[in-house]
Amino acid sequence: MENNDFTDQSGHRWSLIPGGSYTDGTTGQLILDKAAQAAQDKIYHLVIDLTPTRVVNSVGISRLIHMIEFSEKSHGRIVFCGANPEIAKTLRLMGLLQKATLYATLAETLTDLAQG
Repeated sequence: MENNDFTDQSGHRWSLIPGGSYTDGTTGQLILDKAAQAAQDKIYHLVIDLTPTRVVNSVGISRLIHMIEFSEKSHGRIVFCGANPEIAKTLRLMGLLQKATLYATLAETLTDLAQG
């Protein structure tokens, strides 16, 4: 898992973090660790690319919730993209999309963020 950093037109720094194929406690922790590393670099806005992700289990969801809570405290923003219909439904049902944004694709996400 490798993350890529970029700056949007508004000057906000973002970190793009790819999800794993199965987001459980281990993979969820890796995503959380990447988010923590971004925060150490003073990057509080995160894009989590769920395109490769087939399943997110309950422990994986708890890691994503923790990441959202940390981001809120840091006045950051979380964006998910590329979630399959089942994962999108889970994010909605768990209330994560009340605090985060979901885009259909990474391309759509980057286009929207580029426009400010």
